Amino acid sequence: AVDGFAPAAAAAAVLGEVLSLRQRKMMRPGLVGGGRGDEEKSRNEAMRGDLLVFYSNSTISYYADFKKDGQGLQLLEELGSGGGGNADVKESEEGGSEGMRVELPAVDRMVERMDVAVAMAARQIPELRDRRALLVRSKVMLTCYPGQGSAYVRHVDNPNRNGRVLTAILYLNPDYNPATDGGQIRLFVREGGAVEGKEEAFDVEPLLNRLLLFWSDKRVPHEVLPSSRERYAVTVWYSDAESMSGMVR
Repeated sequence: AVDGFAPAAAAAAVLGEVLSLRQRKMMRPGLVGGGRGDEEKSRNEAMRGDLLVFYSNSTISYYADFKKDGQGLQLLEELGSGGGGNADVKESEEGGSEGMRVELPAVDRMVERMDVAVAMAARQIPELRDRRALLVRSKVMLTCYPGQGSAYVRHVDNPNRNGRVLTAILYLNPDYNPATDGGQIRLFVREGGAVEGKEEAFDVEPLLNRLLLFWSDKRVPHEVLPSSRERYAVTVWYSDAESMSGMVR
């Protein structure tokens, strides 16, 4: 985890935009199931209690849309060379499943910063060093756990070869109190990144301006512990372009 990932004002501006979406009741319950696609996804609050929107190209939607992830997104090999507060919401001219047009400039800038950080980290990770030119960014997921014990049971972000390689989460929770607030993410890891063998659990507190990176596959199962207050985050997945292109029809 990286604390103080961005300038404090930048993180505060992102929180302001996400709060605006929440206040406008533009977030919807997260869904579970469905594997690579969304056709079989359903709501199950006992398994997943977050509210969310997916965001890309100034448009929000309420499902991941794996078939479109990776299209028109900048490859990470092209990156790494080197305030506001409220979402500006506009009705979509096209309407349909993509919902509404929004302007989230602080989120856009923060995601670009995350792209650069991941590109630079990929150069230092042997497994990614030769693959970084093939990594693309997915849609951005903006989430709120609304308190009242909302949680997400143990799961893996890439259980069925959906293309996801790295998970990047930026937390947005000021004045976080681990003794009373809950909502930590619990990572289950094994020595050497193995998928079998004895595992250890590590809890990470969702502090404002903390960036967390971990493998999306079965090497890092994880869960979100029950939250007693609203808990906000920005999640981005970096996926294998070749795997994603095989899913786009």
